[in-house]
Amino acid sequence: MQDIHSNFNLIADIGNSNTKYSCFDRVFFSCEEIKEYIEANYQEAIAFNLYIFSTVANKSKFIESELKSQFNINSSYIFDPQTQDLISGVYENIGADRVGKLLGASEIYPGKNIVLVDFGTATTINVLSKEREFIGGFIGLGFTSSLKALSDYCDALEDYSHGKFVFENSVRDIETRDSKKAIINGTINAHIGLVNQWLYKARNILKDKFYAPEDTITICTGGDAALFVRYFDVFYYDYELLEAAIKSLAQQETV
Repeated sequence: MQDIHSNFNLIADIGNSNTKYSCFDRVFFSCEEIKEYIEANYQEAIAFNLYIFSTVANKSKFIESELKSQFNINSSYIFDPQTQDLISGVYENIGADRVGKLLGASEIYPGKNIVLVDFGTATTINVLSKEREFIGGFIGLGFTSSLKALSDYCDALEDYSHGKFVFENSVRDIETRDSKKAIINGTINAHIGLVNQWLYKARNILKDKFYAPEDTITICTGGDAALFVRYFDVFYYDYELLEAAIKSLAQQETV
């Protein structure tokens, strides 16, 4: 094999349902997709600096081992919310992805309070002060997970276990005479109402605590975020949050 002379960051974002990878300023859902991209775009060998952010802590080592068997890895870093000192106030067993994304958001918007809504297997909201103190958050069943739960417990309903629905053809109007659309519309509206209530509470907490609502930035991310971003006054980010978190971690190491 030729000498490795190109180095890139490879981020593994391990969720409850799946793992996605970001590198080359894009998102991949398998090692095979990454290999195909490298083969199509690079003549030289590629080496990665690996960063792992995991919702499920015991998957981190497994994913690390798998990636090391598939790629040339120069260095490997598993983010641990309990040992990092860039964000204060985190509690025991909090998901590394939640803290990592908050860290990235605070890197993108320094000096701002952060309200981060993550539309994944679970929908979560997490609040961070401009001093990088974790204020708290909520965790609820995600949108696609809610559809799956309906199909699991109602035998007559279509199987939504893989999120097979047509969001573009659905409407928020109650006047529908199609069961599938009624299910989708009901779940969409329930999720919008849930998140709106969460945002109301989070923004009021920040207003009462810091007396500066104009210093608060609201961000949404996650696999289902693209479906909901239109309904909220938010900024939408995907892989960029964890990439920004890496920047903060690298700056800490050089201090």
